[in-house]
Amino acid sequence: DFVSLVADELSSGHQRGAFDQLMLVAPAGVLTELKEKLARPVAQLVVRDLQKDLTNVPDHDLTQHLAPG
Repeated sequence: DFVSLVADELSSGHQRGAFDQLMLVAPAGVLTELKEKLARPVAQLVVRDLQKDLTNVPDHDLTQHLAPG
């Protein structure tokens, strides 16, 4: 399923050293499921999460949703 694929890709990225912090953004149900499926080392890198569906937000408007509040 999609959420498992995302969790696996984040684990692969972590093993490659692709990031040292994560912000997770997804609709509430998806975010909950993703957080449950993250490997512990990846979950420890989550510094913020946002329960919101931003799939239809234009790229130039994303920063107003993702900026620290």
